[in-house]
Amino acid sequence: MKKSNIIFDLDGVLFKENKLKIVKKSGLYKILFYLITYRKNPVKIGADVFKKMHEQWDQNSEPVLYYKKTPLPTCINHWMKGAISDKVLLDNIDKFIEKLKKMHYFASEFEKNLVQQSIKIILDESEIATNMQPIAPMIKLVENIKREGKHNIYIISNYAKNAADFLIEKNKEFFSLFDDIIISAEIGMIKPDREIFDYFLTKHNTEPDKCIFIDDQEQNVLAAEQMGITSLQYKNFNDIRNSLHNLGII
Repeated sequence: MKKSNIIFDLDGVLFKENKLKIVKKSGLYKILFYLITYRKNPVKIGADVFKKMHEQWDQNSEPVLYYKKTPLPTCINHWMKGAISDKVLLDNIDKFIEKLKKMHYFASEFEKNLVQQSIKIILDESEIATNMQPIAPMIKLVENIKREGKHNIYIISNYAKNAADFLIEKNKEFFSLFDDIIISAEIGMIKPDREIFDYFLTKHNTEPDKCIFIDDQEQNVLAAEQMGITSLQYKNFNDIRNSLHNLGII
């Protein structure tokens, strides 16, 4: 195969949340007490808060971002574009949580505080890098592609600027392998908007049919496919490896 541009997503493809670290920061005993006493998953409660915030507060036509299959509020779009800080983002979420409290959404003050604290840990830009861990086989895959030198490798990621800076600084050697790293908050564009893909193609003077894009979010994969970019949805390493093998990349 001719030289290709292989574009990786960051969160969910190369790195993932270390759930144990997040649980420890939220308070292991608090989480255990909650699970035993309330018999509910605090992660699902947090996701439902985002869903309700999207449904009740968002009144515009901006593309909806998702965490897995949960729609996220527009303020997260603005954060990912670098238009607002994590402090402003968390203030917006806190206000909505207080609104839910008045509507008796939470089973108790304890539940409300636990969900609020967990969301803060997940979205605080100074915390994000320390909550992430590499997806080891994908890291090795990138290293092998770089070592062979047959293709260009890039990152296009929806990520807050400070969080990306912290993560890159923490993993300098790995990120130095990439020919370019495009972070949404640095350029004011986010996936799945077409403009971020157009930005990449223009910046690197290339065509869609010379690119392969790997992302864990279906909406981003579909957006890239519509532009003529060969796109793969990351679900597990073996599927990606086999797809890249079939494409003649490895």
